[in-house]
Amino acid sequence: MMDNIAANQEKTKKKPLRQLAWLPIPFFLVLMIILWVLHLKGEYELPALMIIVNFLVRTLACLLIMYLVGRSFLVNGAPYLLMIGCGMAIWMASGFVSTASLSREANFGVTISNVGIWMAALCHLSGVILSIRSKRTIRPARLWLGVAYTLALGAAGLVVLATLAGWLPVFFIDGQGGTPVRYIILASAFTMFTLATILLWKANRPSLSSFVYWYMLALLLIAIGLLGMMVQSYRASLLDWVCRTSQYLSGIYMFIAAIASRRELKVHGITLTQAINEPIYRFGLTITVIAAATAVRLAFTPILRMHVPFLTFYPAVMVAALYGGLWTGLLATVLSTLTVNCFFIEPIGSSVINQPAVWLEIVAFCVSCMMLSFVTEAMHRAQAKLLSHQEYLEELVKARTLELEREIIERKRVEKDLQAKQQEITVANEELQAQWEKLIAANEELHAQTEELNFTYQELQCQTEEIRKHEKVTARARDEAEQRAAELDATISSIAAGVIIYDNMGNVIRVNDYAHVLYKLTSEDYQLSYQECLTGLQMHKSDGIAYATEEAPLKRALRGEVIRDEEMMMVTISEKPLWLSSTWAPIYSNSGNLMGVIFIFTDITESKRKAEDRLASERELLKVTLNSLGE
Repeated sequence: MMDNIAANQEKTKKKPLRQLAWLPIPFFLVLMIILWVLHLKGEYELPALMIIVNFLVRTLACLLIMYLVGRSFLVNGAPYLLMIGCGMAIWMASGFVSTASLSREANFGVTISNVGIWMAALCHLSGVILSIRSKRTIRPARLWLGVAYTLALGAAGLVVLATLAGWLPVFFIDGQGGTPVRYIILASAFTMFTLATILLWKANRPSLSSFVYWYMLALLLIAIGLLGMMVQSYRASLLDWVCRTSQYLSGIYMFIAAIASRRELKVHGITLTQAINEPIYRFGLTITVIAAATAVRLAFTPILRMHVPFLTFYPAVMVAALYGGLWTGLLATVLSTLTVNCFFIEPIGSSVINQPAVWLEIVAFCVSCMMLSFVTEAMHRAQAKLLSHQEYLEELVKARTLELEREIIERKRVEKDLQAKQQEITVANEELQAQWEKLIAANEELHAQTEELNFTYQELQCQTEEIRKHEKVTARARDEAEQRAAELDATISSIAAGVIIYDNMGNVIRVNDYAHVLYKLTSEDYQLSYQECLTGLQMHKSDGIAYATEEAPLKRALRGEVIRDEEMMMVTISEKPLWLSSTWAPIYSNSGNLMGVIFIFTDITESKRKAEDRLASERELLKVTLNSLGE
């Protein structure tokens, strides 16, 4: 409920008191049902207790609630707060008058209380509806608050006057119970309080603020009390006391709700002392006090009749003067005089006074009240002067205290600066000492590194000498290797046979001139793999069958086999068959590792041809011989 409260609402922590606050509602309801069923007829007249409790719960508590709600309205300007305050004002006034009229017949107090509570229910329901649907604020708030409270109290006064004049129907007959009119009034009031509670619950569920929670419970307690009043037949019976207790407890709950509203709206800017010094509150309270004095005097009219008409107005003027000073006391005097002249001096309603004794009584009253007002004004001024001096002294004390605090703060700041500087100097000395120690350590480390560098330099010189020696030896070895390679090349080139040397992977690494001339191959051709050479040169065994890859002489030699004088046929690029006598042998290093293969071959094509020619001649000769022998 209520946007402004919800905007500033903190999460309410559940307390045991709040958790158990709903228990009186079912308790009172069950107790009322039991007492109604039993229909007990005993009456328990306790006027003193009733007056005291009503004064505490229905008067003082309502005044405090009106004040708290009024302060919240001045800050918030929400119309629903104004309606709640008006409802409490009517409820307070009607309860006060009905309690003060205990000596009268039951119908008088019941009529005022029932009509007043009906009007209060209307105000509360209107406030709840406004809190849900209206977002506007009312300004100027002070004017609206004063007018609304005055109208509310005036409405309660009109009800009292109407009851005294007999303008209202009978509400209660002792021994018989309420009349139909009373049932209608109470039922409608019960409906309005219940409807207000339901609207509050629906608009604010599931999370209820403290104000809404306690306000709902207060409305329900009032509704429960009204429900019991509708079925009671006797005044001051047990059922009547239960109904009254329910409404008394609702006043306490309403007071807690008003405190919660002030806390949730954070109304802290205006204090109670400031509020009571405002003119609108001084004059408003004056009118309220005079109205209350009038109501009390009306309540005692059957006993006092028209005697001592100013009896209840002396304390009223005294309260007003003590509260607001001279002008409020004079206003209360004038209002009291007019009220007494209108209602308590015969002929009633006439402004003409013919009795000298009455004039004397009026003059005595006015003089006494004026003296009282002047005395209270002097007392107020003396008190204000005393307060002014006290405030001046307090300001001096505060100023001197502030100066001393500034001096203390400045001294502490200087001491703190000195301590900080001293600490900085100490830290700087420690840092210098640490740096000095680091420099000494660095010097020692530098000395050690210098010695290490000298030693390293000497080692480098020794290593340089050794490298130079190694380079000389390497150069000699290289020269010797080159010389041996040249000698080997010359030897291989001078051999009257083809020589091809392979590495351990089967790649050609050296070929002599004989092999170049015989194979008629270029240097690029020798870079082919052995398999490609076999395919390109068409190498065959002596029987004319091509070598398989694994049967090739190079593969066998790489596996460590030595092949001697193996004849093989090779078709060259010119597609002429070439017969070779080949020798294949593996080459090992000193450590026994395979380094490659040497292939030595000679061309036996001519000798092979001559042998074939000789064989062919011998065959021809043999054939001729055999033919001759046959003839």
